[in-house]
Amino acid sequence: MAGAKREIEVLKKVPLFQGLSARHLKVVHGQSQEERFPAGKEIVRQGSTGGRFYVILEGRAKVIVGGKAKKTLGPGDFFGEMSLIDRGPRAATVQADTAVRTLSIAQWNFVSLL
Repeated sequence: MAGAKREIEVLKKVPLFQGLSARHLKVVHGQSQEERFPAGKEIVRQGSTGGRFYVILEGRAKVIVGGKAKKTLGPGDFFGEMSLIDRGPRAATVQADTAVRTLSIAQWNFVSLL
């Protein structure tokens, strides 16, 4: 349970979920799933369609646009929020620099939360 509490605290800091009550944050957490990625693994690929939003819990990942690294993400950072809304192509590739642990929410779960 302590892990869930920490994960909910991370979700609370995501702008998409700010202002939600503790009860609603627990519902969001219940709709998420943990995913792990080894170093070097692409989490999402630029141009692909996807319907998942990710929050990094542990590790580091790099954002790559047009083959060029743009920035590094770490715990508390998130990506894929636009795919929850428009299901359009990914604007960037995100690749694990180290082993990465995330919470992810599928688009269909997000819609049911609304």
